[in-house]
Amino acid sequence: MEFGKRRENRVSEEIMRLDKDTDFIVAEAYKMLRTNLMFSLWKRGCKRIIVTSSLPKEGKTTNCCNLGITLAQTGSRVLIIDCDLRKSKLHMFFQQQGIPGLSEVLVGMKTPAEAIQKTAYPNLKILCGGTVPPNPMELICSSAMSDLLDGLSKEFDYILLDTAPVNLVADALTLSPMTDGAILVVRQGETPHANLQHALSDLEFAHVKVLGIVLNAVKHGRHYGSSQYNFKRYYGDYDDHHSTRV
Repeated sequence: MEFGKRRENRVSEEIMRLDKDTDFIVAEAYKMLRTNLMFSLWKRGCKRIIVTSSLPKEGKTTNCCNLGITLAQTGSRVLIIDCDLRKSKLHMFFQQQGIPGLSEVLVGMKTPAEAIQKTAYPNLKILCGGTVPPNPMELICSSAMSDLLDGLSKEFDYILLDTAPVNLVADALTLSPMTDGAILVVRQGETPHANLQHALSDLEFAHVKVLGIVLNAVKHGRHYGSSQYNFKRYYGDYDDHHSTRV
């Protein structure tokens, strides 16, 4: 199988990674997100969760990774998979090699054990996107992907799948039968309400269980940026009266 161009392994300047120096408000917001997620999705065995957005640059990868870090802090075994095979960013966040990754595993060039990488965070591992394939949709919705998730579910308590924006491509929708639900990330002041409604409609049409909405980059007085978060429970129509504020 012929692949496209290789990924760059440069680090984004906009990455906000949870660590010991992270602002208290940020760390607590992610812990609240973790708690709300646990209440929204209670089941035995591995929990498979899609993290997506309506549009690019809304913060889905940052929120996916920091949620993974927070879940791993409880002692849970966590794996983050970069399912955005067109524009992978997971390796940039953790400053790891992007190749080999998911694309190599799905076509049989590498085993999961060969492609999955440890991180500096205990209990947290990642599977990067790998080489850019010419057929990302076909790989994502393949039986190989389903078999991969089934196998990995025996090794991990949580699998977070960072997918491409739902309003651009249908990757998240095709993955939904293999998962337990989705978290939708939106950015305050930048995500148009119509785009949010469109994303929710697409997820609902595909029978995706929307576990919640993360409102990213909330402004509160002098605080701005990724230091404030909301986790909005979705009960049907998008309605601020039906929300849990962090």
